[in-house]
Amino acid sequence: MAQRDIVAIGSSYGGVQTLAALVAGIPKDLPASILIVQHLPSERKSYLSDILSNAGSLPAIDAHEGAEICPGMIFVAPANNHLSVKSGRIQIDQGPRENGFRPAIDVLFRSVALEYGPRAIGIVLSGHLDDGTAGLFAIKREGGLAVVQDPKDALSSDMPLSALEHVAVDHVVPVSEMGRLLVQLVREHVPEVSMGTKESQPLREVTKPAEMADRGPPSPFTCPECGGSLWESTGDGVLQFRCHVGHVYSEESLVEQQWDSVERALWAALRALKEKAAVALRILRRAEQQGETEAQGRLLEKYQEADQQAEMIREMLLNRRPKQRGLTA
Repeated sequence: MAQRDIVAIGSSYGGVQTLAALVAGIPKDLPASILIVQHLPSERKSYLSDILSNAGSLPAIDAHEGAEICPGMIFVAPANNHLSVKSGRIQIDQGPRENGFRPAIDVLFRSVALEYGPRAIGIVLSGHLDDGTAGLFAIKREGGLAVVQDPKDALSSDMPLSALEHVAVDHVVPVSEMGRLLVQLVREHVPEVSMGTKESQPLREVTKPAEMADRGPPSPFTCPECGGSLWESTGDGVLQFRCHVGHVYSEESLVEQQWDSVERALWAALRALKEKAAVALRILRRAEQQGETEAQGRLLEKYQEADQQAEMIREMLLNRRPKQRGLTA
């Protein structure tokens, strides 16, 4: 009989505080490895491993390619890199973003489901949108356990609520109880299961997102990141959209990413209109100085029109409160 000896955790907005509280409740003799994906900004170094090492008894390190996965350690996905596992070792890569993120929680969860099956525990913590839901579904499908932070306990309840909506979750607890729960779960025995069985083969075949691009019907949408066609897929229990390159979006993340594209276009339009208004105003002032009364009315109309259009766009942008996507650590 084997034990549940691999714990995969995903978090986003509010995740740093939540992770610190979680590891504070885990004893140093935990007979399992912990792998963490926290959504991080790609342009700056993360200090999450230092924060977690100081918060609890287990040492936390930035995961690096080829590292052996051993019990009593916390491995943190580095910024701008996906974290996955294979044959008992860490894999790091800069593959296509999923749900707009790299690292993405679904990437880690899928690989853990494939490699560890019933020995795996997947945990979804605080965060916006729904990264982690499809991966948690895969862990459950392969016999693992699904744990979700109580939405009422999360700084952002989106990710926990999404997981609860789509996955038959085993435990829903506040983070203050999660450490004790993990100690209990990792000591439970599970039957040894060969991961080469027929049941696990579909997951094995679609571990890499690009391999799923032609496995569903084409959608009318295009990839916000690369502009390629998107295909629909329900391979991980939830509707997702995948392009040939390998970018993956849930319904919510696709809407969010599409808005990001629209927002960039609107800011560009705002800038162009403001420049147009500034030029018209400058010419108007010159016309006033030179006494060109005939041109003044036409120039004033152009200035007011451009300025009003720019302010309409500005109001639209400022009144739209986009969700924060991740947290610096």
